[in-house]
Amino acid sequence: MLYTRDYGKVRLLALLALASVFVFFFRLGALPLYDYDEAHYAQVVQHTLQSGDVLTLQRSGDAWFEKPPLLLWLTMGSAAVFGKSEFAMRFPSALFGIAAIFGAYALTFQLTGNFYAALASGFILLSSGIFPAAARQLRMDVPLAAVMILAVYGFVRGWDSKSWYLVFWLCAALGFLLKSTPALLVLPTALIFSAVHRQWGWARSGYFWLGAPLFFVISAPWHIYEYVTLGSRFLDGYSGFHVWRRTAEKVLGGGVTNWDYLWHFFVLNEPWFLLGFVLCALLLFYRHKRILGSDGALASFLSVLAIFSAFAVAKTKLVFYLIPMFPFQAVAIACAGLFVFRNAEWRDKRKIFLAAGSIAFLAAGVSTALQLFYFRAPYAYSFADDERAIGVLIRESGKEQRIYAFDWKAYDTIYYYGGVKDIVPVSQEELARGFPVPYYLIFPRAYLPAGGQPGTTVRFTGKYLALVEVHAGNK
Repeated sequence: MLYTRDYGKVRLLALLALASVFVFFFRLGALPLYDYDEAHYAQVVQHTLQSGDVLTLQRSGDAWFEKPPLLLWLTMGSAAVFGKSEFAMRFPSALFGIAAIFGAYALTFQLTGNFYAALASGFILLSSGIFPAAARQLRMDVPLAAVMILAVYGFVRGWDSKSWYLVFWLCAALGFLLKSTPALLVLPTALIFSAVHRQWGWARSGYFWLGAPLFFVISAPWHIYEYVTLGSRFLDGYSGFHVWRRTAEKVLGGGVTNWDYLWHFFVLNEPWFLLGFVLCALLLFYRHKRILGSDGALASFLSVLAIFSAFAVAKTKLVFYLIPMFPFQAVAIACAGLFVFRNAEWRDKRKIFLAAGSIAFLAAGVSTALQLFYFRAPYAYSFADDERAIGVLIRESGKEQRIYAFDWKAYDTIYYYGGVKDIVPVSQEELARGFPVPYYLIFPRAYLPAGGQPGTTVRFTGKYLALVEVHAGNK
């Protein structure tokens, strides 16, 4: 049973819930929306609401096909409740973060029957560096991770209660509406758990096979509507570019290598990365003693490897693609730790595990706190403050004039806050030839002349960027 009447355990569960709420929601709206993903998706939310047609996502007056609509629909609902603020844009992703925490807890409990191992998996995920940082951003990766871990939980529950197979397919369908084909990784993951635990009853379950049509009933209508409405344009943009080309080619700056994947998984995940490998080694050492006790850990470790391998094969690689691995890693470490503890013959093993666990959680907590509150978030561009200020200044000026950018390529935050539709990148040669005045020019602050230039007015000087209005001459 997932619930308990033991008030000591209830207090521990409440502590996990309160810690999750604090980590995911504390000052959630304090920072500007970052380039690329956050500000880009926020524009889609904003422009779709302005269009009045929420079925076909919009950006800058044109249909947008990069991702399925579910998270952005939820974000639109959040904006309707909280207003179009940074908090509102990030609120649904943070909620999915909490769902992932308790999904890891639930799956671990189902696999082990041990409350403390389940609780540990929740805290491990909560302190897994990049995971809470990503949950505090408007992006699809944490929502996908949440529905994947909940899908596998539904699948495992289905071994005892067949109706839970419908939950598996429901979560898979929601995942497909969140991020398309990566959600299908729940299928090989479920097969891994089935094979390791030697549970094949699903193949004879009517509930399981009834769930497959349920998947299509939930996930297919939007895709059919978009195809009927937009035809090949939808297929070329949605499936052609954002599914097949991302798999076969490096696009949208996704040039991370597999070695980079491993390095970032290590750096952004300490100390759990090393502890996971240590426990895996110990698990293999003790496996000859009790096979069944380690099945949950083994299945979870293999799921981590399967998800990593799937993203490693794709040519387009971005670090955040690894996020769905983290809930399964948390489950694996908790299950392996419990197994090793039960089978170890060390003297005073309880004290050893308590000390090691305390050190690990302390190290993980410090790492997570640094990423969230000191470094602000991994891969969150620190120049977003300058971009927001420039965007707000342009919007409040009320001037409709051309905007150029020299030696700068990150525009989405400026687009979002400035209501700007077009920023033109220019080379040094083009800048020397000049443009019709007046116009705005964005460039790195380091290039700002100390004494200024005739015919120009410096409108903004930030830590990284400057904005100049050119109103006389043409160079």
